[in-house]
Amino acid sequence: MISLKNDFARNLVTLSSGTLIAQAIPMLATLVLSRLYSPAEMGEWGVFSSCASILAVIGCLRYENAIVKPSRRVDAYNLAFVSILIALAFTGCLYLIVFAVDIFRFNHWFSLGREALYILPFYVLCLLLIQILNNLANKTQQYRSLAFSSVGRSLTQAISRITLGYCSFTNVGLIAGANTGALFQVFLLSIRLRLKHFFLRTFSFKRARRLLWEYRDFPKYDLVSNVFNSVSSNIPVILLSYFFIEDIAGYFSMALTLLFIPMSIIGTSLGQLYYRDACELHAKGESVGTLTMKIFVPTYIGCSIFMLGLIWGGETVFGFLLGSKWATVGKYATYLSLWLLLVSSISPLSSIFYVKNKQRINLCINVTALVLRIVVLFAGGYYLQSSDWTIVLFGIVSFLLFVVQGAIIKKIAGVVFSNKVLFYLSGMTVVLMLSYMWRIFLWLS
Repeated sequence: MISLKNDFARNLVTLSSGTLIAQAIPMLATLVLSRLYSPAEMGEWGVFSSCASILAVIGCLRYENAIVKPSRRVDAYNLAFVSILIALAFTGCLYLIVFAVDIFRFNHWFSLGREALYILPFYVLCLLLIQILNNLANKTQQYRSLAFSSVGRSLTQAISRITLGYCSFTNVGLIAGANTGALFQVFLLSIRLRLKHFFLRTFSFKRARRLLWEYRDFPKYDLVSNVFNSVSSNIPVILLSYFFIEDIAGYFSMALTLLFIPMSIIGTSLGQLYYRDACELHAKGESVGTLTMKIFVPTYIGCSIFMLGLIWGGETVFGFLLGSKWATVGKYATYLSLWLLLVSSISPLSSIFYVKNKQRINLCINVTALVLRIVVLFAGGYYLQSSDWTIVLFGIVSFLLFVVQGAIIKKIAGVVFSNKVLFYLSGMTVVLMLSYMWRIFLWLS
């Protein structure tokens, strides 16, 4: 157990340091990008990335998530290879759809330009390959490769976007820059993981078929569940661009981008390590409750402190850093703060559904989330016709959904909080909720 703790701490430091640098780069780049690109152009990027995120969930039928589970490395590599084949076939289908849309002039159904529409399948492929390679690197404990590749992707993306913006290619600069960064990460991880070497030595169609059958619950339950989850998380940008001007979607996208940067510095690393270590503990018949609690408590308290600062000074800070035209981002960030707090502290633990083979529960949660979020977005956009109320309602409903999900995770993982821990968590929550309600009252009254 001591060895496990030491390995976890060492791997966490490696991943977190890489993630910290990788996320600091786009945060600094945003200070420049906000002065090169308009809210409308940021809105198109938001719609593009939301569509890509939804499609990236479908592309590998979720077999990429099964890569971490096999006890043998050769099985993990075979799952990675078959996932890549599925991703390539999916990308080919996407291009056929794009060609049909262009030929039959269905472009008016989409809020994306023609150039963005043709770039979309390639970007989805890059995202799929990154998911596969990240899981493979996690399984083989190549955390330095993960950290180095994420830093390289962020740096390449930032340089590309700034360069294209200065050269007046602002219509595709954000999208093209994201593609360049993603392609760099794919190339680097492929080399570090020696994909060609292992493919020639270990790939077997017979073994691949056996693994596809063994982990059939991933496309059977996990695929549907994550599609609902991805749609419900990304649909706001798409619907906001439909009901309101593109500037609103741009402000919303910028708020999400800037909030997820600091909130995911530790969360992403914790999620990867938690999944692997929880799988190992579960395979040994040991409890994952202590591991779950040790991740949740400090993450929740630390993110709560950050959110308090955001609630009381976000509008001023964002207006100063990004320019006066982006001050609205601070207000939208506050509207979403409670939801994003739980995204950061609970999402890293959601892999417990895979560890405990409870994908059906996760499916029910995500279906409910999608239905409620769409109802709220249509109510705000169609009936209230207010972007502020639409985003507030979306944030509150999403927060309540994560409260329920957190309670379910607590029960599945067998977490038991001490009275002292409950006191700290309750006190921080009360202060946060009162601050949030007061700010919302001042803005919307």
